[in-house]
Amino acid sequence: MSADLERLLAEGVPDGTFGGARTLRSSKAKPKPAGPDPRAAEHRAALEAAIRRPRQQAA
Repeated sequence: MSADLERLLAEGVPDGTFGGARTLRSSKAKPKPAGPDPRAAEHRAALEAAIRRPRQQAA
């Protein structure tokens, strides 16, 4: 095999480690819940209420 081709194929699986050990994911990390944030509806309602509120006139 030519040196150029060998250099190109040095990383068999393109994971950026070039054969080194992969770092393990922390078991302490809390997985993100699937789906929308449960507080999203409450937040949206507060934003919509703020938008609908009449503006105060500057004195």
